[in-house]
Amino acid sequence: MDHSYIEEHGLIDLYHRGQLPPEEEAGFEEHFVGCVECQERLEMARGFQRGLRTVVAEEVAGATFLAWLLRRRWMAVAALLLAAALPVVGYLAGSRGTPLPPPSDIEANWRQLYEKERQSAAGLRQQLEESERLRLAEREETPAPVSVPSPLVNTPVFLLTAVRGEPGEAAPIDVEDGYFSLAVDAGDDPRFESFRVTVTDSRGTRVFRESGLKPNSLEALLLTFPAGFFKPGEYRLTVEGVRAGGSASELGGYLFRIV
Repeated sequence: MDHSYIEEHGLIDLYHRGQLPPEEEAGFEEHFVGCVECQERLEMARGFQRGLRTVVAEEVAGATFLAWLLRRRWMAVAALLLAAALPVVGYLAGSRGTPLPPPSDIEANWRQLYEKERQSAAGLRQQLEESERLRLAEREETPAPVSVPSPLVNTPVFLLTAVRGEPGEAAPIDVEDGYFSLAVDAGDDPRFESFRVTVTDSRGTRVFRESGLKPNSLEALLLTFPAGFFKPGEYRLTVEGVRAGGSASELGGYLFRIV
């Protein structure tokens, strides 16, 4: 197979596209091994195809190339692309023995290619934006994981005794860390719907109050505090019974001392 036969029948382009019959492909490869000109033309055709693939890949990835064209006059960019593509188009046309298309047709083809790629990139961008919107909405609707509190183990319980008449001795409470509980006997009085507990310091300043308390099965009110809730000093805990109408009666006072 000689060089003129290859050019006349456009075998380089057919070989590049994998369209040569097996017998002609074998003959072309025998000629191709020793022909520098055929090697250069085949490499030029492959480079042109790689360039087009690169442009399309950039469009699909982020439409960056089209965004760049839209910010400028695309005709100037198309002219540069045409200048680079004309030698390859001329060779491919000459290898088939067909005349080169007029510039107006080439420009129209590039315009159609540009518009097609622009629409494809715009559609892909819209799909990506919608996917991101749905992902963010799903993340906002997903409830935050609920943290389960750790169980309180070996919590000290201090049973307070009511003070009647003369002031008694305050019960000492010595807890360095963790939690401790204060327990007072509320009794079983049907007059009251709930109980209210108030804690004041030695100057009479209220430091704690909680309403709506119910006694446990042992008829005791149990209040649990962190170790550093009270500063060192003496305190008075007052228990009041609250009736259905909201009126309250003091049931007893309890002294304790944080040491």
